[in-house]
Amino acid sequence: VRELPVETKPMEGADADADEPPEEPVETEQPVSHLDGVYNILLAGTDGDGYRTDTIIVAHLDVNEKKAALLSIPRDTPIDTGGSLVKINSIYAGGKGEGMERLERRLSSLLGFEMDGYVLVNLDAFVKVVDLVGGVTVNVPQDMYYSDPSQDLLIDLKAGEQKLDGKQAMGLVRFRKGYASQDIQRTKVQQEFLKALAKQCLSLENLTAAKLKEYAEIFEENVITDLSVGNMLYFAQQLMKCDFDAMKTYTIEGEGAMINGVSYYPLYASSIVKIVNESF
Repeated sequence: VRELPVETKPMEGADADADEPPEEPVETEQPVSHLDGVYNILLAGTDGDGYRTDTIIVAHLDVNEKKAALLSIPRDTPIDTGGSLVKINSIYAGGKGEGMERLERRLSSLLGFEMDGYVLVNLDAFVKVVDLVGGVTVNVPQDMYYSDPSQDLLIDLKAGEQKLDGKQAMGLVRFRKGYASQDIQRTKVQQEFLKALAKQCLSLENLTAAKLKEYAEIFEENVITDLSVGNMLYFAQQLMKCDFDAMKTYTIEGEGAMINGVSYYPLYASSIVKIVNESF
């Protein structure tokens, strides 16, 4: 168990002379992995109804080499479940921890290596974390407009570099209808946003004891994971040593196809092998 050094400051409006006990140091806990110091964590984000994982990313961290990488799995990737073909985003099927374990197994079979943990984030958690760190500055690649009253969803963003709050950021990472390549372009935007969000989360002003407590509260209420809070803090500690500008991002290549009247995106085996061997 190690301590993550954090600077503690009085809360705004608090009496600086009040006789309050000092806050306990935040403890970190090194997670178990298949290879010491190397982690592949499944990150998934649910859609509006919480039943499908429209965002599926494998986050790779090598603490020995101080390197990180992100691999996005297209949501329309076909998966053979033993007699029937389904899209990978439906494997979870609202199953909470059990659903994430199902997704882990299918993803491990597809990629050829096992995961070292999973994190499922719902839309509320995403919005709250972005707002907690004061918004995230990113480059919006094009004008984005999409309205779906049934989901209470309105995306209305202009192209260019700007700071997005939680609701705007949620629109950015969900937008796909206006892209020529739809889901493939969306995965690239999601990857760039996650890199920017991680930088913001790991800045010193966002690692105070008070902020860490708020992160923990958001995770407890809105995130399903088999990792402990101590594990999360360990990853934060190690990610601070990585160069985010050098982080590699990947989306497995494939080709759209209609199978039994359903649109799928079968992946090229050669693309999987190349990416896994290079960075995972």
